[in-house]
Amino acid sequence: MDLTVPPNSRALVTLPSEWKSSATDEGEEPSKEVASGEHHFECTWLPEEWPPKVLLPPNISYSPELDEIAV
Repeated sequence: MDLTVPPNSRALVTLPSEWKSSATDEGEEPSKEVASGEHHFECTWLPEEWPPKVLLPPNISYSPELDEIAV
C-alpha cells in the first residue's frame, strides 16, 4: 500500500495482518502513526473462511436452517 500523508498531518495505519495476529487485551487495534510524506507498507494477509458465518443478535440462537437464509 502506498500512502501519501499531506503536510502538517498524521495518519493512523492499521494493516490487516497486524490487526488479526496481535489484538490487545483491551480490544484496541494495533496501529502505526506516521507523519506527513510518502509511505509504503506491505503485509501478508490470509482471508478467513468464505462465506463468513452469520452474525446473530444476542436474542437469537443458531440453528442450521439459518445457513440457508443467509445464502
